[in-house]
Amino acid sequence: MKNLTNAIILIASILVMSSCSSSDDQLNNQFGTSAITLKFDQIFNGSDLISGLSYTNQANESLVFDRINYIISNIEFIKDNGDVVRVPKSESYFIVQEQNEQTYNITIRNIPTGSFSKIRFGVGVDEAQFLLGADGQGNFLAYAQSLDMLWSWAAGYKFLAIEGNYTTNTTTQKSFKVHTGKTGLAYNYTEVELQFPELAIVRENFSPSIHIMTDVYSFFNGIRLSDQDQIMGGEKVSTVSNNIPSAFSVHHVHNF
Repeated sequence: MKNLTNAIILIASILVMSSCSSSDDQLNNQFGTSAITLKFDQIFNGSDLISGLSYTNQANESLVFDRINYIISNIEFIKDNGDVVRVPKSESYFIVQEQNEQTYNITIRNIPTGSFSKIRFGVGVDEAQFLLGADGQGNFLAYAQSLDMLWSWAAGYKFLAIEGNYTTNTTTQKSFKVHTGKTGLAYNYTEVELQFPELAIVRENFSPSIHIMTDVYSFFNGIRLSDQDQIMGGEKVSTVSNNIPSAFSVHHVHNF
């Protein structure tokens, strides 16, 4: 009797697992499209970032931010079966502005139905896109210029722009600028890949929202503004660029 009971439990477990696997496969193979919204939320060392307030970096310097802009590009969504959905490049360049809440949400339409477990995106404009020349940038070039996210066409885009004031225990208030982008032979375009804490389910009547945290504190790892407070070229730009992937995380997924 005990063996019969164990056999029944085993068969039931197999059927449940098969049903779950079948459901996932069916969802990933369904036809139709919907949208995914990315919500970028700027924080500083775990606390909500608010313009005008003071925050302390790793070097024990007090920072007040006037401007935080960064370019998000080349968005890709990865299904739980490994399939990759790439947003067309012509629709995949955005600028998030801390001082403009309307730019926090990026809605990507025409996403095929499925179960998504990861997102991949760039911070900056990839070199292949830049090499298309000014005429190959579409409307994004003028948009970037209007937000002062371009040094010049020859110098290229500013991928990340952080500006404000800082003080230390020994200095009075001074201004700072941290701009990343191409510098010398280093292009400094950065790719970020994030795992979702739960699957994002896309169906024709389901449009999930992905809440992404941008921890500005992480951008300043290894940076002491009192040593150099105008960072727009050289080794420090590469230092900030290397910090970028660790600054992003997915806080939660809303499926609705």
